[in-house]
Amino acid sequence: MKATTVIFVLCALTTAANARILPYAPPDTGRSAECKIMGDPACGKNGICLPDLTVKTNHSCRCDEKWFTLSDPTAKPCDIEKKSQNLAMWMQIVFGWLGIGAWILNWTLWGTAPFISLGVACCLGCTATCVADEENSSAVVFCLTCVLVTAILSMWIATLVYIVDDCYSNVEFNSVYVGVPCSS
Repeated sequence: MKATTVIFVLCALTTAANARILPYAPPDTGRSAECKIMGDPACGKNGICLPDLTVKTNHSCRCDEKWFTLSDPTAKPCDIEKKSQNLAMWMQIVFGWLGIGAWILNWTLWGTAPFISLGVACCLGCTATCVADEENSSAVVFCLTCVLVTAILSMWIATLVYIVDDCYSNVEFNSVYVGVPCSS
């Protein structure tokens, strides 16, 4: 009876964690960095200064597809490299049980979650084997294995859904993490 309760609680916690904790920092909306004339080097090597009548100088930096300008005015234009959504997706499909897609996007908590689950299950399995008698120990270890597999699969799928649906990578800027949109 106690093992069933533990399994139920662990499944509920895993589901709640996947449903409530976003893997990325609050998304940055980016900004249109102003420049003076076409070809202005202020846009850096990853952007180009083009005409734009919506800004005061009538020119703004347009970043290459894989680069981004943070909304913080102190950020250099086109200085943040976007992570590849396709790379993260395929690595998550193939190696998702290790959280590789989460690691590519700097989602530290979601990347470590499979390893934490494995560690907890191993510790509980060893404890159950030592404490329980021979008849019940194999049943307890089997139940813990089922919980571990369920937890890792749910994290694998939830991470994949976030990558495909709403891909942002965590980038540190001025000691704060911001969510930067992924490139295709």
